[in-house]
Amino acid sequence: MEKRYTVRQAVTLTGVKSYVLRYWEEELELRIGRNELGHRYYTPFDIQLFLKINELKSKGLQLKAIRTLIPPEARKADTPDFSESLRHRNDADLVSGSWMEKLLSLKISQ
Repeated sequence: MEKRYTVRQAVTLTGVKSYVLRYWEEELELRIGRNELGHRYYTPFDIQLFLKINELKSKGLQLKAIRTLIPPEARKADTPDFSESLRHRNDADLVSGSWMEKLLSLKISQ
């Protein structure tokens, strides 16, 4: 079973307040998992993504620009079949994807 982090753990790991994580989730249309009770949970992939978003924001990038860097497979999908397939995704595959490598290696000069 994949590692799952609570909101409190995600806040500790990323240094980003919970309301900001929720805001980014909504604005960037991120697909964040929920448990049986409807509570958010975060995967290692989500944590890495939030860390990079935080870094890019601190360098002056706006969320609109950051959104263009995140491909559809990391964002919400409206089709049930696609959403169901993502529920069983392998985060290692997404993290090792070329887009994530580009995102993580992106250097923004101030």
